[in-house]
Amino acid sequence: MHACQREFADASTESTDKVVHHGYHRFHPWFLREFRGKEVRLLEIGLDELGSVRLWQRYFAEGLRLHGIDRDEKACSGENIQFHKVDQSSAAELQRFAASVGTTFDIILDDGSHAPAHQILSLTTLWPLLAPGGVYIIEDIETSYWGKSRIYGYKFDSRKSSQNLIGQLRSLVDAVNFEFLPTRQKRRLRKHPIAAVLADVEMVSFGQNCVVLLKKDATSFGEFYGRDYRYAGRVMDDHWLVGTSRRIRWYGIRGFAQRLRQRLLNRA
Repeated sequence: MHACQREFADASTESTDKVVHHGYHRFHPWFLREFRGKEVRLLEIGLDELGSVRLWQRYFAEGLRLHGIDRDEKACSGENIQFHKVDQSSAAELQRFAASVGTTFDIILDDGSHAPAHQILSLTTLWPLLAPGGVYIIEDIETSYWGKSRIYGYKFDSRKSSQNLIGQLRSLVDAVNFEFLPTRQKRRLRKHPIAAVLADVEMVSFGQNCVVLLKKDATSFGEFYGRDYRYAGRVMDDHWLVGTSRRIRWYGIRGFAQRLRQRLLNRA
C-alpha cells in the first residue's frame, strides 16, 4: 500500500464504508492528496450518517470548506460546513442550488442516491461549479449494471441509454482524444447528450465502483486544447470521401496516387 492510500484509510471511520467495503482508498488519494494542507472547497452529494463528513474533516483538517447536500435534513452545519437540503433526483432543486451556492469547488463527490439517471443529472448540472483542474468523483456506479431496479425508493432502468451512467461515460475515451478523431466522429461527440461535460474533461479514470473525472484547466494548459492535429492526413476516417480528400491535401495528388498504386500492388 502506498503512503497516500494509507493516509486516506487512516482518516476513515467505522461509520463510513468508503474504505472497509468499497476500498476507495485504492483510488481517491491519487487525485485528492494535492489538496491536503491548503484550503479546499468540497461538495459532497449524499451524507447518510455523516461518516464521510468526519473522514473529510480528518483528511483535510482545518483547510476543509465542506458543502453537503442531501434530501433529508442533516445536523452538520458549522463554521466550515454548510448543509443544503436538495433532492438529487430533482433538476429544479439542483439548478437552484447551483445558482445560489455562490462558490466553485475543487472537489465534487457524488455518493447520493446511486440511481444512474440522478448521477448523470448531477454531473451535467453541477459540472460548471467545478473549478478548472478540479476533481469530480462518482461513487457506486454499480447500478448502471443492474438493469430495471430500484434503490432508496427511486426506480430506474439502466438498460435505457439515458439512464445508464457508464454507457454515457464510455464516450470519454474518444472525447479526451478529440484531436485525433475523424470529422464525423467529432460531429457525433458534439451532439452527445452530455457533450458539454465530455468536451471539458482532461482525464478520466475508472476504478472498481467509481469513476474520477479531471476538469480541463485552460489557463495552465490552453495551448493543448482545440488545436489542429499535425498528422491529420493519417487519421482513419469513417467516410472514405472525407478521408481521401484529406489525404490528397496532405500528400498532394501525385503523392496520393503513388501511395494508392503501391497499396493496390501490395494487395495483388
